[in-house]
Amino acid sequence: MDGITFEPLFPDRWYGSAPDSLVEGMRIAGFDLSDGGDRGYEPPTEAAFALAAHLTGVRLTAEVLTCATFLCGMAALPPRGTP
Repeated sequence: MDGITFEPLFPDRWYGSAPDSLVEGMRIAGFDLSDGGDRGYEPPTEAAFALAAHLTGVRLTAEVLTCATFLCGMAALPPRGTP
């Protein structure tokens, strides 16, 4: 798939190698793509998860999130000036 980059808080601003490839999916997911001055600024959390489900085929539910195993790790940053 060709790439697209956008910030969910500002979905009317997108770019990438195929910037219009996901516009219809973004609309269906619930993003308001009207000009920045004409739209509301509700949190885009639901639309972002809906778009992720549309793209991956994986629907995140409360059960999926509560039953999942999460892994994380930490790595120390080298001191500044270290090559």
